Amino acid sequence: RVLRVREAIDPIGESLPDWHIMTALANALGCQWEYESSNDIQAEIMKLLPGYYNLGQPRKVVPTMDRYLSNGYTTDVAARYQASARSDPKNQRPFALLMGQVLYHSGKLSTKAPGLITIAPNTGRLRMNPQDMERLAVAEGTTVRLTSDRGSMQLAVQPDHSIAPQTCFFPEHFNEPAVKDLMSVQVDPMTGVPSFKQTRVTIEKA
Repeated sequence: RVLRVREAIDPIGESLPDWHIMTALANALGCQWEYESSNDIQAEIMKLLPGYYNLGQPRKVVPTMDRYLSNGYTTDVAARYQASARSDPKNQRPFALLMGQVLYHSGKLSTKAPGLITIAPNTGRLRMNPQDMERLAVAEGTTVRLTSDRGSMQLAVQPDHSIAPQTCFFPEHFNEPAVKDLMSVQVDPMTGVPSFKQTRVTIEKA
């Protein structure tokens, strides 16, 4: 399987593309590479590997929203993601609950590694900004009630200076406590892409 990597931005300042750096290094080591562009390299690969022949020459891709939506995405799959509209900002709960990855885990399998669990165990606690904890008069280990439009649950809290004010965080790698059951589905009105990473919640002493 061939995965094409497209150039995101033009080289900045004195920076050079990878193919240019590798060519210069090879020539400094005594090789005689005469590539003048990435197209030259692609052409050579196509000669040596027939499977690449049908790929053709790389084309310049111009990212635009019109091109992204030109295949009728929003119409064809809109029915897959039927969800309630976003709540009125005036009635939103005060905290944003985020779920995401932590440094030492990348998914469910990493939680099976004893070493990683020793370094980053599941504390079962909601991470909050210390200022928010002080304002709510809750200390580390205090049990709070976490409530969203989908339900509520009780769990302990812990301070985390990396968490922004009015935001709380729980690692997505762990199923217990079932914080993910409180997450609502938000659908982008333009693309129809669902997001499960954030929802509005209320936090209060249990």
